[in-house]
Amino acid sequence: FFNETYTEYVPARVVDVASWLGAPRLMIFDCPCSERVISMLGSHFGDSQRQALEDGGPLPLVALGATSMGERLPIPGVFPADVFTACLTKPLEMAIQMSMQRSARSGDQYGMRAADVLSRLPGTLGERRSPLGELNWVLTAITDAIAWALLPQPLFSRLFRQDVTLSAMLRNFVLAARVMWHLQCHVVSEPRLPACHEHPLWDQWDHTVDLCFVQLQGLAPRAPAGQVPTPFFADQLTAFKLAIDLAAKRGAGMEAALYLPVVLQALLSQSHRMRAMGLLRGFLCLG
Repeated sequence: FFNETYTEYVPARVVDVASWLGAPRLMIFDCPCSERVISMLGSHFGDSQRQALEDGGPLPLVALGATSMGERLPIPGVFPADVFTACLTKPLEMAIQMSMQRSARSGDQYGMRAADVLSRLPGTLGERRSPLGELNWVLTAITDAIAWALLPQPLFSRLFRQDVTLSAMLRNFVLAARVMWHLQCHVVSEPRLPACHEHPLWDQWDHTVDLCFVQLQGLAPRAPAGQVPTPFFADQLTAFKLAIDLAAKRGAGMEAALYLPVVLQALLSQSHRMRAMGLLRGFLCLG
């Protein structure tokens, strides 16, 4: 903080800043040793935070940090200097860049970076029928499904289903966990979320990005949408059906339940809606 004339720096305690914000509050720390700050805030709000988690009331604190105790911010290379913040504010670009770092079909091979990919994809982020919107839709489904699979259900409902802005930020945090781990840093949060950087659904995302690169080779910049839709949702619905069939034989449906967030996203698509509804009926019949 600065004084009124912006000539003098005025330090402020983080707990004071938190009290000024009021509750509920979301605080993001893109700094070295951010776990130390979040731990201090967790201690300050400890009693009210535990009470809220037990009673189901509004959480007084949600905090996201880029680094654990003793860690410095990474030197990101191909990523932006503020890579953690970029994951939270530009998730699709960061997710594509991360896949390009891991995939055999790297951006260097094609002479592209993530920003180049986004500039060549027709459509908008909110237009699910367009190549750009569909890719963003797949990322949303994957991060949502990873959180659903790893978090206790009451906590998932509190964080990912009660506030649209908070759920979007936390889905981006799931992505940030993967990117920061690749850069040898470990994200932290309050409430504490489990490690999600090695979930197998990330392989599905990398595969989707690979297919996007293949199609881009014959697509002129901002050409009209004529691409083949991604097979991600069709493949996930097939996997859901197999899990339902297996559960019907064994008398348990927990594995099938892991596909529910993706199936619910598929309901938003006219081309997948009837199949998804039929599969949901089969899942509910399991009891």
